Amino acid sequence: MIKDALNLEFQLDVIDYTKPNFVHADLDAETFEKMQEERGESMTMLMVRQMFQQLANPPKEGDANAQSSEMQLEDLIEMFTRPDGERQIKLLLAKNLAQLEEGGMGLDAMQGTVILTERNKAAMKTLEKTLKEGKRDIAVFYGAAHMPELSTKLVEMGFHPVAREWRRAWDLTIRADQPRGGEPAEGYGAQPG
Repeated sequence: MIKDALNLEFQLDVIDYTKPNFVHADLDAETFEKMQEERGESMTMLMVRQMFQQLANPPKEGDANAQSSEMQLEDLIEMFTRPDGERQIKLLLAKNLAQLEEGGMGLDAMQGTVILTERNKAAMKTLEKTLKEGKRDIAVFYGAAHMPELSTKLVEMGFHPVAREWRRAWDLTIRADQPRGGEPAEGYGAQPG
């Protein structure tokens, strides 16, 4: 649903993981499910944990990002119903992704979980094995929430950043076929007149 709402591609549809240079550096589905079951974890439980952490640490007064829950819900509903809803939601997500490193999204509540910490351990174990095999041209593909811990582990292994390259993940330009929010347009449910 999110893929379609944001006009994104699903990675399994666009990346050929059967190529010989790809090495699986994640938990397999069975291990993931078993570990979550053993810990009593579920996506719902993790979301509730994040919500409680954010409630326990509300934004400080005067914080530009501080909004009541009611206002946040109203803003989300407005975004979904705007003609450029896809773009607006991507803008919101992009702004919030910038807070990852600061722990501002409550992702520190994910520390120690299967979905984050145990998958990071699997990635690092695979990386160590790959390095021992003598391979040196390596890329590790994981989501943004994994990066703080993976970066720390790489530094502990003796690696250090030498360059940063930014690539466009989302095109947030206003498209001709998708007017700015608030602009009535034929075909977008706007009433003429």
